[in-house]
Amino acid sequence: MSALKNAKMNYMIVGSFVVASLVGLLIAVALLTGRTGSVDTYYVVYDRVQGIKYGTQVVYEGYPVGQIENIIPEKQDGRMRFKIELSIAEGWDIPQDSYAAVSSAGLLSALSINIRAGESSSALKPGDTIMGIENADMFAAMSSLAEQISALMETDVRPLLLNLNTAVNSAALLLSEDGTEMAGQMKDILKSVESQTPTILENITSFSQNLDQSGNELSQILSAKNRKSINATIDSLGQLNSTLAKADHMMGTMDTLVTDSKPEMEKAVADLRFVMETLSRHIDNISQNLEGTSRNLYEFSRHIRQNPGLLLGGTPPAAKAE
Repeated sequence: MSALKNAKMNYMIVGSFVVASLVGLLIAVALLTGRTGSVDTYYVVYDRVQGIKYGTQVVYEGYPVGQIENIIPEKQDGRMRFKIELSIAEGWDIPQDSYAAVSSAGLLSALSINIRAGESSSALKPGDTIMGIENADMFAAMSSLAEQISALMETDVRPLLLNLNTAVNSAALLLSEDGTEMAGQMKDILKSVESQTPTILENITSFSQNLDQSGNELSQILSAKNRKSINATIDSLGQLNSTLAKADHMMGTMDTLVTDSKPEMEKAVADLRFVMETLSRHIDNISQNLEGTSRNLYEFSRHIRQNPGLLLGGTPPAAKAE
């Protein structure tokens, strides 16, 4: 009887342990998945869903808040997209400008949906869609980069190496055939340069001396005394410029005067022409009268010289016979 009682007691202890283990397992799974109570449903849409599936963890700024419940393929704008159903702890406030990114904590870590909090003061309502940002597939990117590098090697680097090899071979062939002659020519050139070096140095020295002498002469020209003379000359040139400006103004005034007095000038020229024509017509008579007057004046002066008393009292002229 006691043996039967001990067996029942053992069965009860084992059964209690199994039940407690199952309850603990369920509690641990619920804690790991974030399903410890009521949840709210949200959605996010992605073009690709590689690496995520049912049960993938959903975190809010790194804190576990739920998991993926379902992945629904939908056709949008002529192509397939995937609507992800998220179950998140009830009452969790998610700002409207938040976004859900597919990311992983490390290189070998499993992917998760990481909700980055926005700055909006308004929260999303259950059933709303969170803006989604897809993860960058590092292995695909590395594969694409490897393909591009391979194509570059085939299309650009390989022909470049072939051309470089050809150029090196050509240079080696040229040096092997004409290298001795080129070396001789180079040696002759160096000898010529060496022979001309003293002359070049003398020319450089002479040029330096001439330059130094020119600098001294320039310093003498620009001495204080000469600068005063130069300044005086500049002042004289300034006065000359002023005089030329005045003369230019005077010429302009005369030009204006002549232009304004053109009618009077033309009339005066016409009168002068008339007078000259009149003189030219009577010039012979005028010349004869002047000649007679000069003769009479000559006779008068001759008589006065011979007899100055004639000025005080003279004899009347003899009467002409009728």
